[in-house]
Amino acid sequence: MTTVVIDHEFLTITIVRDTRVCSQDRDYVTIGWLNGADMLEKVLATIEVIRPVLQADGGDIELIGVDEETGVVSVRLVGACGTCPVSTQTLKGGIERIMRDRVDGVTEVIDVGLVENTI
Repeated sequence: MTTVVIDHEFLTITIVRDTRVCSQDRDYVTIGWLNGADMLEKVLATIEVIRPVLQADGGDIELIGVDEETGVVSVRLVGACGTCPVSTQTLKGGIERIMRDRVDGVTEVIDVGLVENTI
């Protein structure tokens, strides 16, 4: 399991690759803003940056998957974001734009919740 801890003050991200081995001996690595992280870790870290804004409006975001070959990131907007009439604008104009700016290789962010709700 990978856990991402973000220090907004110092703009660093701590990636704990296995929380079962994390101890006071610091069995984790703190890196500069996404340097050296793989695509999944960068997406996770970026979601953690975006999450507080969504939570402030009563919503949240869940990562469903990352297809590194196509660059498609699948998420589910939940809470107020899942039922908001402007969630598509939030997804494309906000989340996808930020994700494409911060994570090399991301081509699109899709909300699987929209697909599930239309079936």
